[in-house]
Amino acid sequence: PLSERWCVLITSERGQLYTEVDEASSSMLVFGIVSSSGLILATVLITLTLFLVLRSAARVRSKTGAMQYRKVLSAEEEFAELSHPMVLVPATLLMEMSRFEQHEALRDRGGVLVTLDSLADLNEFKRNTTICFVSHQWLSPSRPDPLGVQCFALKTALKKLFPTDDDLRTVYIWMDYFSIAQQHSRLQQLAISALPHYAASAHKFIVLAPTTIAGDDNHFDLSTYKQRGWCRAELLAKACASGAAETYMVHGDVAEIQVEHASFERISESLLVFEGTFSDDFDKERLVVPTLGLYGKLLERCHAAALFATSEPIARARSKWAALSLLQRRAVSNITELELIDTRNKLLQLIYADKERFFPKTHTIQQQRLCVARKRPYGGERELFGPLVQMMEQHVIANCAHLPLISERDKACFSQDI
Repeated sequence: PLSERWCVLITSERGQLYTEVDEASSSMLVFGIVSSSGLILATVLITLTLFLVLRSAARVRSKTGAMQYRKVLSAEEEFAELSHPMVLVPATLLMEMSRFEQHEALRDRGGVLVTLDSLADLNEFKRNTTICFVSHQWLSPSRPDPLGVQCFALKTALKKLFPTDDDLRTVYIWMDYFSIAQQHSRLQQLAISALPHYAASAHKFIVLAPTTIAGDDNHFDLSTYKQRGWCRAELLAKACASGAAETYMVHGDVAEIQVEHASFERISESLLVFEGTFSDDFDKERLVVPTLGLYGKLLERCHAAALFATSEPIARARSKWAALSLLQRRAVSNITELELIDTRNKLLQLIYADKERFFPKTHTIQQQRLCVARKRPYGGERELFGPLVQMMEQHVIANCAHLPLISERDKACFSQDI
């Protein structure tokens, strides 16, 4: 017979012997379930968070892309009409001045300024008059010509270009100090957007850069003019519109003012707008849309997009943009304008040789300004053109259907070039 101890063990319930073991097993099971559930929940939360972040980033990219494309459309639309009236001063009035008078002063005199509100008005006015676009450097922050040296040089140049009084009576002058509101920043921006129209509409483009000293013995002449960012912007607008035709440089000492015709090679030295000097670095951002519009119009005028869309040899080119560059140099739409087309092609070659310098993606703001909305200063590196240039090129190609098609003869010539 078994001992009393074994009898107790055999007849005892299992729960009395393995209670602690069972409790430990149950605890481990509960812990495993809770841990697995937490891991699954954490995975779900991380996945959901990542999804929301990616969706938010995609929305930001989409919104940014839409805003950038609106800039492309805005740049194109600004060439469809004048964003600001073209305001002119009669040359006969200028000849009476000893110093340049501000726009507001001339406006308040009444009956002095000629205001052309639309392109139709401008084209009609041009038929019986001569418009001179005057590009000059400001010699002080508040007054462009405190000593009257530029005023004297301009009057001297006008006498040489228009020797008789009868000629001078039909001459009208556009110059920023005369023609743009100096006390209204938003009107200034509208006028800046219309600069390409002003430069393109003028019969003569006058670079006014006599040698003089102003301020704290600062020296100004043609070389300092070429360094100014705003002056470069006006030169680029002129070059895109009509090359160097009827462009004159007025320079030299007051005692011996020289008026010389400028070649394209001479003005091409000063077309890198955003490498010029600006008193306010934020002015570069104000020039982005007008400059982009100039570039888009230049592409369209050279009929590059139409050639790209209609020429079979394009398919054999090594890359789309290499083909586009070649097309821009080859395109000829009107044999009576060969000289102008040649100049535009030279300009396109300059741009393609150094596109990053013509259209920098970013720039650095040296001045710190307070952002009113965010209540903190902003500056440093900021976007300038970013992807806008490529978007403009794609936009021109996508909308090439309305451009005139090239002839079969031109296609054959292009085939030989390829």
